[in-house]
Amino acid sequence: MKKKHLEGKDYYNPNIRILLCRLEVINHWKYLNLSAPFWRIYTNLNKGASITSGKKEYLLEPGKFLLISPDTEYSSDHDTPFEHFYIHFQAGEPYDFCPGKIYSFDITGEDHKLLDTINGYLKEPPESIRAISMPLLVLCYTLLARVPQSDLIESWNDRRVIEAVNFIEKHIEQKISNENLAEIAGMSQNAFARLFKEQTGMSPQNFLVHKRITKACMLLRYSKHSIEDVAEMSGFCDRYYFTRVFTNLRNISPAAFRKLNH
Repeated sequence: MKKKHLEGKDYYNPNIRILLCRLEVINHWKYLNLSAPFWRIYTNLNKGASITSGKKEYLLEPGKFLLISPDTEYSSDHDTPFEHFYIHFQAGEPYDFCPGKIYSFDITGEDHKLLDTINGYLKEPPESIRAISMPLLVLCYTLLARVPQSDLIESWNDRRVIEAVNFIEKHIEQKISNENLAEIAGMSQNAFARLFKEQTGMSPQNFLVHKRITKACMLLRYSKHSIEDVAEMSGFCDRYYFTRVFTNLRNISPAAFRKLNH
């Protein structure tokens, strides 16, 4: 018999986490690669800036939102100082599997109301952080809802892989072998490695390294821990090995990544 109503467990929660929101005048914005493991929302209050991904240029201007998916490589440029509004945020499945996408959306009347509310709070911070958090979440939800369903990549669905991934995420700073993960999955090492790659597109150890680098990115950007501490907290044996792996994967050193804004 068809349900006449939805219960709590039936509703979808994108698990949005706001990392940063700012409105500021930018005087320097010439970077070769601003890729990072979180979503971004951009809009500018005046013309004069752009980003380029592949061979396509996107203008940042009033009346347009740019929504940039995690780990999208793009460069930035400008010819005059500009007032830049931006949000960094994370989202759960399937919005954590949408790489290499930049969307340009018109700002609607309702969007303008949200922006005005948020910018008002940025200029005069409210007494309660909830006051600005709610419209920020609404804006993130609104723009994610405009992402075409065809662009979303569904996550893995095998219980054994899900358990292994959960273990990796909870113990990222520890030494984790294929033997450990296969035991959790209740499989032989070879069979587990094949299944894991079929589901995720990566070997277990490559997946582990990418997860560690993602955690390192978040610590570099949103904490004051030293690079040595970030390396240890992300599961790397020392700063030098961490720097080599980070630079190979992201084409930028941890120290340089930490200095990037926007």
